[in-house]
Amino acid sequence: MNARVKLPAVVILAAAVGYWAGRGSRTSSVLDSAGDGAVIVRFGSEALRASEVEARVQAMPAMARARLTSPEARKQFVEDLVRERILARRAEEKGYQRDPEFARRYAQELGSFYLEKELDGPERRKVPGEDGNPRPRVVRGRR
Repeated sequence: MNARVKLPAVVILAAAVGYWAGRGSRTSSVLDSAGDGAVIVRFGSEALRASEVEARVQAMPAMARARLTSPEARKQFVEDLVRERILARRAEEKGYQRDPEFARRYAQELGSFYLEKELDGPERRKVPGEDGNPRPRVVRGRR
Protein backbone atom coordinates (compact mmCIF):
# COMPACT_ATOMS: atom_id res chain seq x y z
CA MET A 1 0.00 0.00 0.00
CA ASN A 2 1.29 3.43 -0.76
CA ALA A 3 1.37 6.30 1.76
CA ARG A 4 -1.62 8.06 0.15
CA VAL A 5 -3.90 5.06 0.82
CA LYS A 6 -2.52 4.31 4.29
CA LEU A 7 -3.19 7.75 5.77
CA PRO A 8 -6.95 7.84 4.97
CA ALA A 9 -7.33 4.24 6.15
CA VAL A 10 -5.66 5.10 9.46
CA VAL A 11 -7.84 8.20 9.89
CA ILE A 12 -11.03 6.22 9.19
CA LEU A 13 -9.96 3.46 11.57
CA ALA A 14 -9.14 6.00 14.31
CA ALA A 15 -12.50 7.71 13.82
CA ALA A 16 -14.35 4.38 14.05
CA VAL A 17 -12.48 3.37 17.20
CA GLY A 18 -13.17 6.78 18.76
CA TYR A 19 -16.84 6.52 17.87
CA TRP A 20 -17.23 3.08 19.42
CA ALA A 21 -15.19 4.03 22.49
CA GLY A 22 -17.39 7.08 23.00
CA ARG A 23 -20.54 5.00 22.71
CA GLY A 24 -19.30 2.66 25.43
CA SER A 25 -18.66 5.44 27.90
CA ARG A 26 -22.36 6.29 28.24
CA THR A 27 -24.66 3.34 27.96
CA SER A 28 -28.37 3.76 27.66
CA SER A 29 -30.44 3.58 30.80
CA VAL A 30 -34.06 3.06 31.68
CA LEU A 31 -33.72 6.45 33.36
CA ASP A 32 -33.13 8.20 30.04
CA SER A 33 -35.99 10.54 29.30
CA ALA A 34 -38.23 9.63 26.41
CA GLY A 35 -40.91 12.12 27.34
CA ASP A 36 -42.28 14.94 25.28
CA GLY A 37 -43.64 18.26 26.34
CA ALA A 38 -42.49 21.21 28.32
CA VAL A 39 -39.52 20.95 30.64
CA ILE A 40 -40.65 21.45 34.22
CA VAL A 41 -37.22 21.41 35.84
CA ARG A 42 -33.60 20.99 34.75
CA PHE A 43 -30.99 19.43 37.01
CA GLY A 44 -27.46 18.70 35.94
CA SER A 45 -27.60 17.60 32.32
CA GLU A 46 -31.10 16.20 32.70
CA ALA A 47 -34.62 17.51 32.55
CA LEU A 48 -37.96 16.40 33.94
CA ARG A 49 -40.75 16.86 31.41
CA ALA A 50 -44.45 17.48 31.93
CA SER A 51 -45.32 14.19 30.22
CA GLU A 52 -43.16 12.23 32.67
CA VAL A 53 -44.74 13.92 35.68
CA GLU A 54 -48.23 13.38 34.27
CA ALA A 55 -47.52 9.68 33.66
CA ARG A 56 -46.35 9.28 37.26
CA VAL A 57 -49.42 11.10 38.58
CA GLN A 58 -51.76 8.94 36.49
CA ALA A 59 -50.07 5.79 37.80
CA MET A 60 -50.90 6.79 41.38
CA PRO A 61 -54.00 5.60 43.23
CA ALA A 62 -56.88 8.09 43.22
CA MET A 63 -56.44 8.95 46.90
CA ALA A 64 -52.78 9.82 46.40
CA ARG A 65 -53.60 11.94 43.33
CA ALA A 66 -56.18 13.82 45.38
CA ARG A 67 -53.40 14.99 47.70
CA LEU A 68 -51.73 16.88 44.85
CA THR A 69 -54.28 19.68 44.74
CA SER A 70 -52.19 22.37 46.42
CA PRO A 71 -49.22 24.03 44.70
CA GLU A 72 -47.00 23.06 47.66
CA ALA A 73 -47.93 19.38 47.30
CA ARG A 74 -47.27 19.46 43.55
CA LYS A 75 -43.91 21.16 44.12
CA GLN A 76 -42.94 18.54 46.69
CA PHE A 77 -43.99 15.76 44.30
CA VAL A 78 -41.74 17.14 41.53
CA GLU A 79 -38.85 17.59 44.00
CA ASP A 80 -39.27 13.96 45.06
CA LEU A 81 -39.15 12.82 41.41
CA VAL A 82 -35.95 14.80 40.86
CA ARG A 83 -34.38 13.38 44.03
CA GLU A 84 -35.35 9.85 42.92
CA ARG A 85 -33.75 10.36 39.49
CA ILE A 86 -30.55 11.85 40.95
CA LEU A 87 -30.13 8.98 43.41
CA ALA A 88 -30.82 6.42 40.67
CA ARG A 89 -28.18 8.01 38.41
CA ARG A 90 -25.66 7.94 41.26
CA ALA A 91 -26.44 4.27 41.80
CA GLU A 92 -25.89 3.59 38.09
CA GLU A 93 -22.56 5.44 38.19
CA LYS A 94 -21.43 3.08 40.95
CA GLY A 95 -22.65 0.05 38.97
CA TYR A 96 -25.33 -1.01 41.43
CA GLN A 97 -27.57 -2.12 38.56
CA ARG A 98 -25.17 -5.08 38.14
CA ASP A 99 -25.39 -6.12 41.80
CA PRO A 100 -26.93 -9.60 42.30
CA GLU A 101 -29.26 -8.32 45.03
CA PHE A 102 -30.59 -5.65 42.67
CA ALA A 103 -31.05 -8.29 39.95
CA ARG A 104 -33.09 -10.39 42.39
CA ARG A 105 -35.27 -7.43 43.37
CA TYR A 106 -35.65 -6.43 39.73
CA ALA A 107 -36.77 -9.94 38.77
CA GLN A 108 -39.35 -9.94 41.58
CA GLU A 109 -40.69 -6.54 40.60
CA LEU A 110 -40.75 -7.38 36.91
CA GLY A 111 -42.66 -10.60 37.62
CA SER A 112 -45.19 -8.70 39.73
CA PHE A 113 -45.52 -6.06 37.02
CA TYR A 114 -46.12 -8.74 34.40
CA LEU A 115 -48.87 -10.34 36.47
CA GLU A 116 -50.46 -6.95 37.12
CA LYS A 117 -50.50 -6.09 33.42
CA GLU A 118 -51.51 -9.51 32.13
CA LEU A 119 -54.00 -10.63 34.76
CA ASP A 120 -55.37 -7.39 36.17
CA GLY A 121 -55.30 -5.33 32.99
CA PRO A 122 -58.18 -4.53 30.66
CA GLU A 123 -57.44 -7.63 28.58
CA ARG A 124 -57.83 -9.94 31.57
CA ARG A 125 -57.39 -13.57 30.69
CA LYS A 126 -60.17 -15.97 31.39
CA VAL A 127 -59.88 -18.19 34.41
CA PRO A 128 -59.42 -21.86 33.41
CA GLY A 129 -62.82 -23.50 33.23
CA GLU A 130 -64.75 -20.33 32.31
CA ASP A 131 -64.36 -20.87 28.58
CA GLY A 132 -65.54 -24.47 28.50
CA ASN A 133 -62.04 -25.91 28.70
CA PRO A 134 -61.53 -28.18 31.67
CA ARG A 135 -59.55 -26.99 34.62
CA PRO A 136 -56.16 -28.58 35.14
CA ARG A 137 -56.52 -31.66 37.30
CA VAL A 138 -54.21 -32.23 40.24
CA VAL A 139 -53.13 -35.85 40.40
CA ARG A 140 -52.17 -37.05 43.83
CA GLY A 141 -49.77 -39.90 44.33
CA ARG A 142 -50.96 -43.20 45.82
CA ARG A 143 -49.66 -44.47 49.09
